[in-house]
Amino acid sequence: MKSFLATLSLSLVFVSGSAFGQAGAPAKVIPIERLQTAKLASTDYPVKAKEVKSIIPRPSTGNRAFDAKTQKRAANYEKELDRLDAAMQEVSLELRKDQTDPKKLKALSRKIEGHEKTLKKKQSELKAHLTKTITSEKSGRQAAAAAYENFDRKANQLYEIISTVLKNMKETESGITRNIR
Repeated sequence: MKSFLATLSLSLVFVSGSAFGQAGAPAKVIPIERLQTAKLASTDYPVKAKEVKSIIPRPSTGNRAFDAKTQKRAANYEKELDRLDAAMQEVSLELRKDQTDPKKLKALSRKIEGHEKTLKKKQSELKAHLTKTITSEKSGRQAAAAAYENFDRKANQLYEIISTVLKNMKETESGITRNIR
């Protein structure tokens, strides 16, 4: 009986020791900088993009109806913003992986830079048109000016988030490349 209990005790110690050894194995750790950048891309950026979309000059913005040209430029801006949204989602997914591919990060960085450049160009066109509208028409000038200022301010805040994400992605990419060498 004693040998049976001793065998049983040793068996339990051996089995439980193996189980604890597996449970205590180190988990794969994703660096905090990558997770923070992924959060910026998946949480902060969409919130700010939604704010910008909500104040893009539309026919019903303020007490004035914007002309067809303004509406078209606003729609083009919004489409480009949607394309950037998709790229930011890809960034977030890539940065949350255990092993981030530096080539994919580089490609995503170029993609975001391209969208940002196009977005700024479309914003500039829209701002120039709104400025022309504000200065040429006396009626509705205040509503157009308010829409213009709100849109510009929110869009600039969005660009700050985009530039932070890009900067962090490049740092992550260079860090991964250094670790590979």
